[in-house]
Parts: sequence; structure tokens; C-alpha cells
Amino acid sequence: MIGNLLRLLCAVIWGFIFPIADVACAAVPANTGPMTDGQAIAGFVAAGAAYKAEDFHSAAAQYQSIVDAGKESGALYYDLGNSYFKQGDLGRAILNYEKARRLIPRDSDLNYNYRYALARIQEPAIQPAENWADRLLNSFIQFYTTGEMVVMLFVLGCLLGCLHLLSLYLKWPARIRTVVLSVLAAAWILLFGALGIKWDTSQSLAIVVKSSEAKFEPRADATTHFTLSAGTRIKLLKVEEDWAKIGRPDGKMGWLPVKSFELL
Repeated sequence: MIGNLLRLLCAVIWGFIFPIADVACAAVPANTGPMTDGQAIAGFVAAGAAYKAEDFHSAAAQYQSIVDAGKESGALYYDLGNSYFKQGDLGRAILNYEKARRLIPRDSDLNYNYRYALARIQEPAIQPAENWADRLLNSFIQFYTTGEMVVMLFVLGCLLGCLHLLSLYLKWPARIRTVVLSVLAAAWILLFGALGIKWDTSQSLAIVVKSSEAKFEPRADATTHFTLSAGTRIKLLKVEEDWAKIGRPDGKMGWLPVKSFELL
């Protein structure tokens, strides 16, 4: 119910408060790249048919060609992830499930497949311990997309401003006005902070697409520091030619070949 109300609220805001944005978008020329929207839809249907025929390699190639052409959607990334998973390519499956979760974070089928794929990682990285506040925050920021959180901020800000003006016009008692506006302001600040954390934690994230050895130095003959299994999430810290310095969730750092991972 909450999700339906939120989608309705988003539709109202974008449909009525931001009509100028639609006009601006209409002024932008249509996509003249190598793949039109019609071709992308036809390719998506063809990929779905190949998947049903259990030709997972062709399905993945077709879905990937649509992504490479600059098209994206939660369903596209989800189906691409499924195609890779059926081929046993766990790293690229998780990579595309992660991309899909950024667009459709509350899809039950997606979340089930994502958790199932994570459970298949051979040697998962050690996750740092989380307290109840961290778990609550992570659950919240993963439940909504970035766009939805921005809309919520805008609506809450408008509500705060309108109630402030209304309280002055109706001459609310100072105590009531202070309490109401303070609660809304605190909610806005918390939501803004959560959005900032969501944005910060999503920067430079990558998924290991094939099991690799992390080195102490950016050289193939350097000593191995640790091994990363396909599907492990890492953070990109620095790139030097064909090597990248990365960090694991538990804080360990090492050097990986850039071809062993893909950015989210």
C-alpha cells in the first residue's frame, strides 16, 4: 500500500509540479543512435524468446546489446542477470541484479534471485558487523530509489514551508507551531542525510566478474594478498594503467587487474 501511494505521489509531482521538465525533454531530439526504441523493444522480445528456448547465451548477448546501446530498465537488467546466471556466470549475474535493484528495489523476484546468487559465492568477503541502527538505515536506503528519495525530500520541504505559512496566517500557538515544524524539519534533515549516505556509498562500487587474486602491488608477479570470488562487491579506490586499487567490505585493500571487475 505504501509503495502504491508513493508511486501515485511521484506521478502527481512529475505530472503537475514539473510540466516544464516535460517541455524541455520534448525539445531534445529523439535518440538517433545505432538502436532506436523500437529496435530495443524488438530485441528485448527476441531475447525473451531465446531465454524461453533455453538459449541463454543468445539471450544474454541480445540483452547486453541493448544495454550497450545506452538503454536501461530494471526489467532489462533483471533478465540479463538471469541469463548470465543460467550460464553459470555468477559475477555478471550479480552485477546486473545490483543494477536492477537500483531501479526496482522492491521487486520480490529480483530480490529473491539476488540473495540466491549471493549465497552461491564460493568465498564471500567478510562483512563488517552492523548494529541495529546501521541495519535500519541500510534497509531504508535500499527500499527506495534515489529518485524517489529526492521526490520525498521535495514534498516534505513543500509541506514544511506551507505549514509554516499556514501557522502564521492562522496564528497557531507558538508551542504547537514549534513542535510541528521541528518534527518536519528533523524528518527532512534525516531524509537528506540518508540520501547523502546512499549517494556516497554507491560511488565507485564494482562487482568482481571473475575470481581474481588481489596483489600487494600493481604487478602480476607481486605477492598475493587475498583472493576475491566472482560476485564480490568491491570499492574502486585508484586506477593505474591496467591495475586498480580496490577495497573489500571488511577494509582490506589490494590491487586487481581492471578486466577482472565491472563498475556498477
